[in-house]
Amino acid sequence: MFQRQAISYAQLCKEGIGDREIFNLSASLKLFPTPFKGIYYVPSNEEKRGSFIDKPLSVVTKATELFLGTDNFYFSCATAEEFLGINWRPKEELHIVNE
Repeated sequence: MFQRQAISYAQLCKEGIGDREIFNLSASLKLFPTPFKGIYYVPSNEEKRGSFIDKPLSVVTKATELFLGTDNFYFSCATAEEFLGINWRPKEELHIVNE
């Protein structure tokens, strides 16, 4: 249905999808809201069948690229330590650094 895995609200509107339909797509797990307002993640077929997101950090990476309009960013040490299991007290926050 969607050609990209990370898609913006504006792109959905361009395709003729309204607010109610976006809500229904989210309710049916065909779209997941990301930490960034107006940016959605489209799960792959494997993720849809398994009801899980296989690589959550890649979802955030794609959403961040779409939000910033660039891939010139990195995750800070705190986020990297949490992802790698070095930090045992996750803060449930993402720290993204860019220019």
